[in-house]
Amino acid sequence: MEKFVKNITAVVVLLIFISLIACSKTTNSQDVEETAKPEIIMTEEDLNSKIRLNSELATLEIKYNNVAIGNVKAKEGFGHWGEKDRSFWVEYSGTAKLGCDLSKVNVVVKNESVIVTIPEIQIIGNLDWETNSAREYITPDSKFNSNEISPDVKNQTVNRAQKDMKEKILNDEKLCSKAEENLKNIIESYVKEMSRLNGVEYKIEWEKQSD
Repeated sequence: MEKFVKNITAVVVLLIFISLIACSKTTNSQDVEETAKPEIIMTEEDLNSKIRLNSELATLEIKYNNVAIGNVKAKEGFGHWGEKDRSFWVEYSGTAKLGCDLSKVNVVVKNESVIVTIPEIQIIGNLDWETNSAREYITPDSKFNSNEISPDVKNQTVNRAQKDMKEKILNDEKLCSKAEENLKNIIESYVKEMSRLNGVEYKIEWEKQSD
């Protein structure tokens, strides 16, 4: 009986020993898994800061041609006898820069996903036009009384034409899509840098900013 008890005690001790070894291996395995996780070097805040470094970014520059058309009505009254209506138009070319306000871009990192919210494409800066490219066409004046077309009238006509051109460019889906694609490529390069530094293959999810 005593021998049997000794044998049982030896088996119990052996089982406890094996259990301790197994627990030790499990703990060591968990330690290895934890230490195997890459250290986060570039954070969500860092990525947002890099993208928002410039307040506005032009991602596409285009050339355009435009025509500004104006009319000046003949004035009434004795002193304007003989005046006639006159028309003029100005042909010119210019450049437009499409892009976005980077301060409105927002990045959220969730595990291995990077959710990027981008605003609508806009025209960066002024819609420039080259004054040296302008060609004017003006209908003849009356022989009896002059109906002058002043520089202010011409400038106002060109400004209206510029406003129309701006709307035309922003309504051009092909141009805006190209500018947006270029914007995404720039942001994607930052995310790739983040993947390289952190050792994580991030997947980008694009979202549009709601009005």
